[in-house]
Amino acid sequence: MTMLSMPSSSNPTNFGALADPTRADVPPADPSASGDSSLALAGNPVATSDVFGSSHFDANALTPDALLTYLGTRLGGLDKQVNDIFTREQKGEQVRGELREIQKLLTTVESGPNPGDKGTIKDLQGFAAELDAHLQNIAATDPAMAQQIRDHLSSPGQILANNDDQFTTAELDATKDYLNMVNKDLESGSQLDMISLQSLMSARQTAIQLATNLVAACADSAKSIASNIR
Repeated sequence: MTMLSMPSSSNPTNFGALADPTRADVPPADPSASGDSSLALAGNPVATSDVFGSSHFDANALTPDALLTYLGTRLGGLDKQVNDIFTREQKGEQVRGELREIQKLLTTVESGPNPGDKGTIKDLQGFAAELDAHLQNIAATDPAMAQQIRDHLSSPGQILANNDDQFTTAELDATKDYLNMVNKDLESGSQLDMISLQSLMSARQTAIQLATNLVAACADSAKSIASNIR
């Protein structure tokens, strides 16, 4: 008695399609089952579209040149961020320098030890001119901060509250405290920038190392091909 050999589960035969290929309820046979790769590529749209979530996926796009282009773009972005931090630090140091000069200017005026003691700015015109010069220098770097300082020093409780040469010890101390606070805020921002700079430099070094390794690998591949041709 002859036994019928059943098809293996790894390559099932589509009997419905063989009996009647026009039947709509029977899916067409998989051309990849025949082992002919050309048929599989011709009849299988997965080979050319939407393999990795993109209808424009192209395996040949992941070339060394493409990766080097990406790394170059990455380095350009990192360098821009680094340069932005350098520029911000330079401007911040200029502002801090002018604030220190204003603080020195405040040491030229004196008042009594008690908060209510009165003090007098002996050369109000010269004092105001020098203060304005420092604020103008700050405005050249950060106009908003210069205006904020100017407005605050003329507000109630500050040394120039009444726009005259009279002030109290409390007003003088309040002005010094305000300038110290502005300086500390700038220092805190500078420290955060330094942390960001360290992170950016680390990422930049990683990108450079990756590019170097990729170029070396491409060179080794070229040498290997050349040696095989010989």
